[in-house]
Amino acid sequence: MATPIGGVRFEAGGRTRSLRFTTNALCMAEEALDKRVIEIATELEMGVGVRTLRTLFWAGGDDQQATMAQVGDLIDEIGVRKATELALDAFAAAFPVTEGKGGGEANPQ
Repeated sequence: MATPIGGVRFEAGGRTRSLRFTTNALCMAEEALDKRVIEIATELEMGVGVRTLRTLFWAGGDDQQATMAQVGDLIDEIGVRKATELALDAFAAAFPVTEGKGGGEANPQ
């Protein structure tokens, strides 16, 4: 389910969590993965790697103090397929489609 703040909410670990790709979260993901946002977006669309998925949940998750191992455990709890769907939804929310000269294209740079 989309949130008004441009992310998604989901249940895991007995509580409601969120995944949101703010500018800072995207920078953290780029740095950790040594990939540009457009490369991450392409990977999400074409079939995301587990390392990328875990990094995205770490960078965009609501607990930046979590270790990568804890983030991996969280993904194990909800399942890789569900985690991938959530990451796609959160990424789409970070880059909403805008009408105008571009003809309604999203703008992940």
